[in-house]
Amino acid sequence: ISVVRLVGILLLVYVKDELVPHVSSVDYNYVPCGLVGGHFGNKGGVAIRFNIYHSSVCIVNTHLAAHIDEVEKRNQ
Repeated sequence: ISVVRLVGILLLVYVKDELVPHVSSVDYNYVPCGLVGGHFGNKGGVAIRFNIYHSSVCIVNTHLAAHIDEVEKRNQ
């Protein structure tokens, strides 16, 4: 139902054909926070949200700065 991609961060959501009529309110967002002031997208997060039947689903994929000395960057 949707694809969101940053440089190395990819989130794909597939739905069976018979469920497509029951999916609504598909939306996505992304936050690049890597090199070049956060514009390169080698770090960050992507998210896709949708409703299916009477449930709301949000799926998030992130790739954040590693190691203990990068805690401040991860928490921004």
